[in-house]
Order: sequence, then C-alpha cells, then structure tokens
Amino acid sequence: MADQPTQVIVRSPGSVLDHEAWLNQMADQGWLITTLWGTRHTFAAAAPGAWRVHVEPCVRTANRHRILGPVSAITLANDPGTHVVSSAAGRLIAVCPAAADPSDRVHPLGRAEGYRALARTSRSEVLMCLALLIAVLVAVTLSLAAARPLPLPTVLFSSVMTGLLCGLLLLIATTPWRILAAARDRLCVPSPWPEPTHAVRGSRLTDVARAEWLNDQAARGWAVISFDGRDEYTFEPSQPGQYQIAVEAIGSGFIAPYLIGSAPDSNWVAPGEMLTTLPDAEIVGASSTWVIARRVAQASPFTPPGRPADIAQAYAAAADRTHRAIPRTAVVTVLVAVLVLLYLAFVWFPWSRSTGVSGGTSVLAPLLFFQLAMTIRQWAKLARRAGALRAWADRYFQLADARM
Repeated sequence: MADQPTQVIVRSPGSVLDHEAWLNQMADQGWLITTLWGTRHTFAAAAPGAWRVHVEPCVRTANRHRILGPVSAITLANDPGTHVVSSAAGRLIAVCPAAADPSDRVHPLGRAEGYRALARTSRSEVLMCLALLIAVLVAVTLSLAAARPLPLPTVLFSSVMTGLLCGLLLLIATTPWRILAAARDRLCVPSPWPEPTHAVRGSRLTDVARAEWLNDQAARGWAVISFDGRDEYTFEPSQPGQYQIAVEAIGSGFIAPYLIGSAPDSNWVAPGEMLTTLPDAEIVGASSTWVIARRVAQASPFTPPGRPADIAQAYAAAADRTHRAIPRTAVVTVLVAVLVLLYLAFVWFPWSRSTGVSGGTSVLAPLLFFQLAMTIRQWAKLARRAGALRAWADRYFQLADARM
C-alpha cells in the first residue's frame, strides 16, 4: 500500500460506533485507514468494499506488544489475515478482508460478556484512582490544618507536590476512563442472540476442574456459549457430544511480569491466542488468563495449531517464568518498604518536627499494610497460576507421547 495514493484527514474519533462507521464508510469509498496519530487519520487507496474496519475497546500490555482483552480484540489482534492499525487510547483499530472477518468466530453473547467484563474492570480502576485522589487531598488538608503557621515556601512546596500527585492520579485514570466509555458504547448495541437458556456459576472450580466440567457438560448436551471472565457460564442445549470445548491460557506467564528487567514478551505466543486463529473454532469468552472456545466434535483433539510437544514446551516455560516471579515479587516488596522507611526517617520526620505538620505515619502505615496484603495475595495467585500452567504442560506432554 506504500505506493498507493494517500490522503490525510484530521477528525476527532468520537464514539467507538461512530468511529467504526466512518472508517468503514471510507473503506467502501476506496480509502483504507493505514495509520492513526491522535486525530490524524492517514488513508491509502484500496479496492472499494474489499476491507472491513473494526474499532474495539482494548487493554494492552505496557510495552504495547500484546492485546489482553476483551475476547473480540484478542481474536482480531492475533488473526494472521488482520492488520492492526492502532491500539492507543484504549481502542484497537484493525483491518481485515471483508470476505474473512475473524470477528465472526466470536459468539455474540461471549462478545457482549467481554465488553461487560472490560467495563467492570475499567470502572474499578477509575474508582480506585478517584479514591486515592480523595485520600491524598483529605490527608494533606488535615495535616496542614493541624500544623502551626507555615512559611510561604513550605506551603508552596506542599501545594506543588500535592498538585503533581493528583495530576498523576488523574492521568492514570484517563486510559481506563476511555476504555470504560468505549465498552459502554459497544454494550449499547443489543445482542442478536436470544435469551440464554441455562446460566451457571462455577466460582469454586479450579482451572483444571473447569476444563473438565465444561467438556462434561458438552457431553451431556449442554454446550457453553458465553463466559463472563469470572465465574458465570451460559449454556445452550445441544446434542450430547456435539461440541468439543477447549480452555487455553493467555496473559500471566506469557507476558513480562515486570516492566523493568524482564525479557521482551513479543515471542511468548500464548496457546489461547493461537486457539483464536482456528477457522473452525467459535470463541465463547475469555478472562485475563484463559480463553474458552468450542467446535463441532471431531475425531482429533481440540487443541491450538502446532505440535503438542511445542505447546507443552510453551506451557512449561510459562510455568517456570511464573514460578520465578514469586521471589522477585518479595524482593520488590521489601525494597519498596525500605524506601518508605528511609523516606519517613530522613525526610518526613525531620520536616514534620520543623513545621509541626503531623499525620504522615497515619497515612503511610495503612498503605504499607495494604501493600503487604496485596503482595501475599499476589503470591497465592502466582502459585496457583504456575500449578495450572504445569498441569496443561503435562497434558500436552502426554498427548505428544501418545502420538509418537
């Protein structure tokens, strides 16, 4: 397309639905989006009506290599025939041939559940940022109010630092707010699928037990058609054994666990991402760590493309990376705690004694306890994740041995 005529249009993207409709209108007129920078859209000449443009809400890794959700965006980003134009500002813009649209492989109910899960997560992130913002403002106000009259430089310094911290929190909240708005736009479109016939919550299922349970339900004549990313599964009646169910991993273990000092994750292809590329697979849902798909039963096992031995090696490597992340999480926690204590000893307490400002420990102590609780929770999650990935690796090693 580099040798084709191009044109540049500066236009505000607007809502997700309006943006997608306009880009497809341009594609029908023979102008296909090639790059997007802010409001600057660059188009190249193409065959009218030959391409389909998708605009999806999305979450990506910090290094922009991977799309983490929702399931519709994951399917588009990993399709070999689809070109990703942009994933900035919480929107995935992808171009695919109109005759082979990968989004057709995503079940309508599963797609809607992906939007709901994304909206739920983004809303929580926005509320957390706002809660921290309010806590900072309240703590600073109470501390300054309880202090004796302060010199003007101290007041200015405190105001500037508080403003910078509040601005940082608002900046962090910008992306999840955009994602929330995009997910809500998508949810405004009603699903064409009829009401679900059977919804079940499986909150006590382990990862291994869930895969076995879903296949057991399919063998009994209940095929899963959607998964909300947490613990709710929707089924439809089918012929017993009509469908095979596959549950494959994405996310943790296949992306870098830390921004600093981690190996690039661009080559850590997750089996769940490969599963979405199968033309006969119907994707019914995804969480941040697993993709669930179904297909009409065949004689061969329902697995991602590739040799079972290679898939087993991918799972084993991911389990090893996850296991190694546990002690590193402990080291990071200890370093953060030491830095906070050094700040209290050499910065806060001397400044507090000289100005009469109090309340620093009452704010920082709960934060330290909160961090410790979150670290312990993270250790437990990493341990469970490593065990699940190892179980999937053993399964594929057995499958590889059976084929030899």
